[in-house]
Amino acid sequence: MESLQFLTCPLCHSIETLSSPSEVITQFHRCVHCKKPYKASKNDCCILCSYGNLPCNQIEQNLAL
Repeated sequence: MESLQFLTCPLCHSIETLSSPSEVITQFHRCVHCKKPYKASKNDCCILCSYGNLPCNQIEQNLAL
């Protein structure tokens, strides 16, 4: 099942829709609207945890351990 993730740019506040968030878990991302790169917050594992509407799957996997 494919889930949608909404990523909000911390610089221009535009919202990008990601259809396969598990493939894009990363520390860095370039906004599709303002074209500026940004990185995950200091205490987060990825951009999805920092700027997404839902945390990444890594958190769910770590809780299952």
